[in-house]
Amino acid sequence: MESTNPSSGRLAIVVPAYKVRYLRESLASIANQTCRNFSLYVGDDASPEDLRAVVEECADGMDVFYRRFDENLGSTDLVAQWERCVGLVGDEEWIWLFSDDDVMGPDCVEKFHEALESQVLTDVFHVHMDIVDSVGQIVKRCGTYPEKCTVPAFFQELFLGRIDARMPDFILNKAHFLRQGGFERFDLAFRSDTATIMKLAFEQGIATVPRCSMLWRTSGEGLSSSVDRTLSLRKVRASIDFFNWVDVFFRQRGIPCPISRSKRLHLVLENVAFLVRRFGLLAAAKELGRLDFVRRNRLVFPACIAFLVFQVRFYPDHRGL
Repeated sequence: MESTNPSSGRLAIVVPAYKVRYLRESLASIANQTCRNFSLYVGDDASPEDLRAVVEECADGMDVFYRRFDENLGSTDLVAQWERCVGLVGDEEWIWLFSDDDVMGPDCVEKFHEALESQVLTDVFHVHMDIVDSVGQIVKRCGTYPEKCTVPAFFQELFLGRIDARMPDFILNKAHFLRQGGFERFDLAFRSDTATIMKLAFEQGIATVPRCSMLWRTSGEGLSSSVDRTLSLRKVRASIDFFNWVDVFFRQRGIPCPISRSKRLHLVLENVAFLVRRFGLLAAAKELGRLDFVRRNRLVFPACIAFLVFQVRFYPDHRGL
């Protein structure tokens, strides 16, 4: 199904889709928007299920563009799936990369357009998010963003646990997104959302869309919920790559990282300790050596190993990640 006019508004809602289980609920929340000034793009990641039928059922007069891809990418390169779905977008100015299992509040699009009309200077908008489980029960009330948030403040609040961030709670200026090189790539797209927002919002900050919210689902079926042994190792590696990227990001911009190096190291060590329990101390030490700060400071490495041994011995049930 391809719309005859897939670029009728300023906003493109992009849904990379694979599973049918929550897709109907997600699309229904989009169809029920009080403002229809948007186009919907659905990128079918070679699903074994009939996603087209669900899209057609939920279209309900929306301006919809559906594309089924021949090759599944999400299982091996999630960022590549995001990229080709964004590549479907026409001449809309703003991109909302949503999910096939999340839910929009009914007035999100309306409130977004009101925020645009206020002429706030930003390339990134944030929509308030709460987290729900597989049956739609709220399991976490997320912290509220300020009206305008700088990237250093965003990074600090996020890693102190005061706010949350996923890709679907942000709306991006498409031209700026493309100029900045699109998504930041990390394996499994782990931390790709955070790094992408930091990069895109550095110049003008993150503006909050007021008085609306969305629900992000932790269903136990996605990568973020997986307890697979190999995926756990890949997540730790991606986390180390991310914190190496963070060091470079702030250094290149001539500003100090808002979280101390010791705190960042502690965040990494908590996850590396998880590897000790699954792969052994030598494997965990090897991964720890990939962290730039540890590699450049010989005295730090022995202290980190001692910390890992202590964590595993006295906190054997700590899972990390």
